[in-house]
Amino acid sequence: MKSTNLIGSQVGYLLEIDRLKKSDKRIDEIIIGDIVKSEINTSTVISVDVHKEKEYTTYSLNNSKAFVTEEHPFKTTTGWKAINPVETFVKHGIESNVLEIGDVLITKEGTEELKSINRSSTTVNVVYNLRLDNELVYYADGFLVHNAKN
Repeated sequence: MKSTNLIGSQVGYLLEIDRLKKSDKRIDEIIIGDIVKSEINTSTVISVDVHKEKEYTTYSLNNSKAFVTEEHPFKTTTGWKAINPVETFVKHGIESNVLEIGDVLITKEGTEELKSINRSSTTVNVVYNLRLDNELVYYADGFLVHNAKN
């Protein structure tokens, strides 16, 4: 496998930063004080965790560019789901079920049916976690995702 230094658990995520300006930022460009769109309203970034402990396998959803690690939870119409729910609980402290084809993901535009999950042939060596001031969720690449609790 080829290793690349992509932006990363949220590898390559674009986050909606300011609803008034309708601008997006890559997760590696997020700074303390940025405001991200949350599930109910907005949240302010209070810190950005950068993890470089290992090589991370990434996945794409619905034939997008690979942007997520296996443990990262997505909100669906039936609750939180991840590619690997055991790792989701270990790394994020979030109980979730297995993300499967046919699940309906919550997006900033409404919902989107999950039609494919593809494992990337490359790995990344940097992933990020945002710590927010109120909600523990935000929209990234248009999907509602949960950040780590700790």
